[in-house]
Amino acid sequence: MSWQGFFGSRPVLIAVGLVVIVQGLFTYAPWMQTLFGTTGLSLITWAHIVAASVALFVIVEVEKSVFRYIAQRTRN
Repeated sequence: MSWQGFFGSRPVLIAVGLVVIVQGLFTYAPWMQTLFGTTGLSLITWAHIVAASVALFVIVEVEKSVFRYIAQRTRN
């Protein structure tokens, strides 16, 4: 893994940034909450989201490592 691969291309980063901003407005801007009937997320909800995201990331990375190990063993 390299920093180039981690950060991707500039257009992708701009698109992700815009999505984060629009999602934040959708969730927390009072006029958007009224328009769409949404409410803000609590700190505990954010903690659950972060914990689930980290757990999923770790699981996927372990899975990739296992598949790489198996592929390397079958080549030798």
